[in-house]
Parts: sequence; structure tokens; C-alpha cells
Amino acid sequence: MAHNIDELESVAAPIDHKRTANIKIASINLFNFIEPPLAYYDFENIYSHGQWQKKCQWLSEFLAHRQPDIVGFQEVFSPEPLKRIAREQGLGYFAVVDEPTLISDYPSFRS
Repeated sequence: MAHNIDELESVAAPIDHKRTANIKIASINLFNFIEPPLAYYDFENIYSHGQWQKKCQWLSEFLAHRQPDIVGFQEVFSPEPLKRIAREQGLGYFAVVDEPTLISDYPSFRS
């Protein structure tokens, strides 16, 4: 284990400046990605089973076609199905950085 900068430099692999790598980054707004029978924005417009399957299939095909290395998803309210799709498409790491929260102009009342 290196203990000072001189040792670090001596054990570091040489950099091949002729070698390049491409990284594909995608950002996808999944517009209310929530598994039925749940709803988040519009409680009168819940996905049917068929609509949900179609949405998941579209996403799976998009990821298979584009093959991004890194993806940022927005409007995800059901992270587990998304995690499954991401893994099936070869994305080995998955993280949820925040949870959905309710933001309203109206005060919250408890009964």
C-alpha cells in the first residue's frame, strides 16, 4: 500500500492517451411510473394492467436499443419494477436518491 505521493506515482499504471472510451448517458422522464392499482397525480386515471405492461415493454425496448451506460430517471413512483427492468437490460447498479413527496399549496389536515 502506498503511503506517500512518490509511491503512488511509482505503482500507477501508465496512461494510454491514444485509447478512448465513449460513455452513453440518458435522462428519461417516465411520466408517472407507478404500478397499478396505485396512482400518484391523477387518482381517476390509473393504468390498466395492459397499459402498465406496455409502458414497461417500451422502456425495456428503449434501453435495449440505446444501451446507455448511465441513466437518470424522473417521475418514478414504483422503483422495484424499474430496478428489475434496468437489471434485465444490463444496468448493474441501481439507486433511488429520493422518495416521492407531496407538495401542495394547501395545508395538511389530520382528523
